[in-house]
Parts: sequence; structure tokens; C-alpha cells
Amino acid sequence: IKGSLDERIKDLKFICLLNEKNGFYINNIKFGVVMEKAKIDKYKKILKSLEKIKEFCNYLKIDKDIELDNWKDEDYRKIFVWINAIMQKQTVNVPNWELDSIGSIEIKDLRFSVMTSRKEDTEFYINSIWDRSLIGKHSFKYENGNIEIYTNNLFSVLNKDVYISDDVDIEQMMECYDNYKLNDDEEILVNLQVLEVINAYDITKNEKLLEYAEYLLNKIVHFSSMSDVAKINLMQINKRRKIQITEEDTKALLDIRNRNNNNNMFLLAIAIIMENKSEINYIFNNMPLDEKEEFKKFPLYNLMIEILQQK
Repeated sequence: IKGSLDERIKDLKFICLLNEKNGFYINNIKFGVVMEKAKIDKYKKILKSLEKIKEFCNYLKIDKDIELDNWKDEDYRKIFVWINAIMQKQTVNVPNWELDSIGSIEIKDLRFSVMTSRKEDTEFYINSIWDRSLIGKHSFKYENGNIEIYTNNLFSVLNKDVYISDDVDIEQMMECYDNYKLNDDEEILVNLQVLEVINAYDITKNEKLLEYAEYLLNKIVHFSSMSDVAKINLMQINKRRKIQITEEDTKALLDIRNRNNNNNMFLLAIAIIMENKSEINYIFNNMPLDEKEEFKKFPLYNLMIEILQQK
């Protein structure tokens, strides 16, 4: 039995049906099929396992067909550990847990997102982060220097790995934000989410991620502390959509540059949006090393490399 998950389920169901009917008909002529009980029992066991994986994918709203030809026994062992943990609420025992409390699990071409909570030193409860019962049940703290921001919105603290997962649920995230009032300074977290989302888009090219990033930016563009950043990020989204900047955009960029003329990050971002290669090279090459390394984490860096490679 070879092929994708759906192909294997279809083939195994056909084999089981052949056995049940003792054969098949062509032009009213029956062709008998006799299978050994041990073999058909083996096929039924495989079918049951594959249907369990399919049920798991449906639960997570993963609609892609999983390629299984390169799966090994260890991959099947892993997937059933996570299926039992998420769907049957079994704890997972991991002596040296290295996964963040929010992250994604990758098994070959399948990736799904989880949230963990500790039961004991090496035992963990695992939930899909799209489990609606988690909404509002946990609090999170973001720290950066002297800044501390608190939120009970799970979707304000996700990372890129979640956004590139097969089960990413953009509708649920939008629904949550539609009914959510941002805490003090939480617009900073929302902008950080935008950067994670755009970075994920650069990997997956999933257009819905750009729509979600734009949705988030429209929620924070009216905050005075975020206005300039949000406008630049909206423009870098349009760059990815191959939409050229308008005269109004150019005026806005010049105004932003005048307000932030001592900030290398802003100056470089504006040069990238305006595709000024000489200015890009000058600013980036003269930035302190720590600023360079920080800028490389931003999706604008991906855009910068693309622009500099253009002839």
C-alpha cells in the first residue's frame, strides 16, 4: 500500500470491500477474490490507524492530503502520541522538554500547533492551540528591557512556527480580536505578531497570512505609538502583493522620516519601501552590528535582500 493518506484509505477500503463481497463484477461476470484472514486483518488494522490520523487532521481542520511514502515507523509512533495527547487528553512524559509552552510539532510534511501545561516534572498536558476552551484561560507576560506587557489573549503571543503550521486558523484569531479590548501597551504585542505573520508568509506564500497581518495593523494604526510602524508594515505588505507605493504613500514616508531622522531602523525601512538601493546599502553598511543583527530578524530584511538582488 503506497501513496498519500487519502489514497491509502481509499485503496484499503476497496480491498476490504473486495474481501467482504468475495470479489467484484465486470459486465455481470464475477471475479472471485480470496484473501488470507491474517492478511485482511492486517489491512483492517492499517486502515483503522490511517482513519485515526485522518480524524485527527479533520479535528485540526487540516485539509491537505498527507504524503506518507517517506514516513517511517518512528513517525507513526510520534503521531499517535500526539493524537492520544490532544484528542484523548493523555499526558505526555518528556524527560528533557525543549518545546516552548506554545509551539508547533513537525512530522515530515505535517505540522500542527500545540500549547503545553505541566502536570509534573516530566509530564505535560497537550492541547491544540485552536481549542476554544483555552481562550481567556491563561495569562502571558512579555518582557523586553524595562517593558512588561500582560495579556490573556493567546493570539497576542504566537510565533512564526504557529503561522506556518497546517492547522493555522485565521478566522478564529480574527473572531477573537473582534471581541477583544487590548490591554495597556498590547498594541506592541500585536505589531510583533504582524512581524511573525509576515515572516511566515515569506516561507509559505499563504496569501491569507497577509490578509491577517493587514487586519491586525488596522487595529493598531490609530495608536500614536504605533502609527508610523503600522504604516510602514502596511506598505511592506503591499510590496509583497506587487502594489507600487502611491504619491500619498511617498508623502507619508517622508513625514515618517522627518519624525525619525535619527533612527537607523526607520531610515532603512523607508529606503527599502522606496527601493532606494544606494541608500539601503549606505544605511545598512553603517549600522552598528547589534542593530544589523536585530534588523535581520524583521521581514523587511527579506524584502531588502530581494530588492538588492534585482537587476
